Amino acid sequence: MSQPALSILCPSRQRPRRCRAAVQSALELATGNCEVILGLDLDDPTLADYSTVRELSPCVRLLVGSERRRAIAQFNACGAVAQAPYLVAWSDDIVARTPAWDRLLIDAHACLFPDGLGVLCPADGHSKLTAAPFVSRALLDWNGGPQTFYADRFWHMYGETWLLSICDKVGRLARVPRVVCEHLHHSFVGTGMDAVTLRNEAKATEDAQLWRKTADERRALAGRLLAEIEARARRTTA
Repeated sequence: MSQPALSILCPSRQRPRRCRAAVQSALELATGNCEVILGLDLDDPTLADYSTVRELSPCVRLLVGSERRRAIAQFNACGAVAQAPYLVAWSDDIVARTPAWDRLLIDAHACLFPDGLGVLCPADGHSKLTAAPFVSRALLDWNGGPQTFYADRFWHMYGETWLLSICDKVGRLARVPRVVCEHLHHSFVGTGMDAVTLRNEAKATEDAQLWRKTADERRALAGRLLAEIEARARRTTA
């Protein structure tokens, strides 16, 4: 198979049925050559059931860690083996709703951020949360490599927001409302919290405290990113 145009990173634990629906929606509505990387745990009691996700397409790969990892670490592990120039942080509770969503996001990213340094966020279907952040490899390389998609010092949500916050400070975070990747968050769909969600919620206060303590670091990184953007612009016009 040729090099994929987009790597879809999708960690999951104890949710094989939801994961299958999430991946199936992404592939059915995509137009291009995508790869899907599932980040799984070896000790997941439902691990064997993820074979139903693998059977959806030859482009689905299972990345099984030898020990249990947080979702943040799973995303980064998936990013480390991704092959495409663009990457999207999917999830087992995200469902694609827009035909050609992959091509629309790739084209929008190339148009808005020709240097590759920016993040796109499709609509989440509820206008409350940010789902499926979409980036180019150029941004992750600047950040330290595709294994640094999310800040792994955090347990969950704040790690996902780290790079988005830095880009937002320099005007490099954009939303694409015409592309809907619906986030089937428990607070929207009334499914209640399973064990995975409860564990993440329990760490929220601890993460929030660390987020406040690292505000200066994010400002400094935003300054570095702005300097890189300006340097690339000068090289382009020289």
